[in-house]
Formats: sequence, C-alpha cells, structure tokens
Amino acid sequence: MPIVINGSAGTITGYTPTVTTSMLPTGSIIKVHHNDSETKVQGSADSWTVGPTSLTVALTDSNNKLIIQSTNNIGATGDNEVALALYKDSTVTGTASNTGYGLQGIAGFSHRGNSNAVECIQFNFEHAPGDTNNHTYQIVAKQQVGTIRWNRSGNTSGGDSIETRSSITIYEVAV
Repeated sequence: MPIVINGSAGTITGYTPTVTTSMLPTGSIIKVHHNDSETKVQGSADSWTVGPTSLTVALTDSNNKLIIQSTNNIGATGDNEVALALYKDSTVTGTASNTGYGLQGIAGFSHRGNSNAVECIQFNFEHAPGDTNNHTYQIVAKQQVGTIRWNRSGNTSGGDSIETRSSITIYEVAV
C-alpha cells in the first residue's frame, strides 16, 4: 500500500497509526496564514483607522492559540502619539489597561516633527479565541492629533514621499 500525505486534512495514510494534527506535541505550528499589502491608508485624529491587511482564520481545535505577528509602516504628520491594536471581528482587543495616560494599544510610537519619516512598528501577540469559528483579524492605529498614513510617509508630495509594505502573519499553535 502506498503512503499518502494529505496536507489539507492533516493526515498521513498507508501505515498504522494514522497521524493527525491532534497528535502533534504542544507548541507545534498547525497552520500559517499571511497577508501583506502596499495599499495606502490614511486616518484622522482620535479614531481607530483600519490598516491595509486582514486575515480570516478558524482554529482547527478550540484549545489552540494564535500567535499574531504584525509589521506596520506608518507615517505621521506633526507631533503625534500613535497606538496600534488588534481588531477581532471589528472590535479592539488586547490593548493595555486604561490608566488615564494617553492612548492604549499593543504597540505604539511617538512621532516628533519629521513628516518624511516612516515608523516601522512590529509586534507579536498571543490570542486564544476559544472556538473554531471564522474570525477576521486586522491591525488598527489611533493617533492623538494630525494624520497618519499606512505604507507612506506623512509628507505626501510626490518624490519626497516614502512608500512601503505592511504585513500580518498568524500562526495556529497546538496547546
């Protein structure tokens, strides 16, 4: 009998025992999802702006966890504080506790003066949806004043601008 590897079902047949993803040790990566974009997105002050990347993911086992990695290239105008967070099904999740000081996020940066700069903000976040339903994940940013621009510097005057690419990668990890 031939041995057959079925990657989409997570099985190997043709020998005993059959191996399934549920038999993998804790910490094994079950699936990897990735999306990147060079789309330019602009946001205004004091509201969450949805970035250019998104992924819809369903766990294969409700006990598993997601490791979310994100690389965000953002330009800002003027003196600006910018916080980044995770949207799960259009709801902000995983931000720092509100202690009354400024913006809450998973990551952030303070931009001072140079509108030609692009800040590269990366973060990792562990998330446990607790079910096997489809969930859509997006990265969002919120700034105190001025304008932010995903994948472009704060200065938008032609040759003076920097253009970039942002990404999101989600790993399903066996627990």
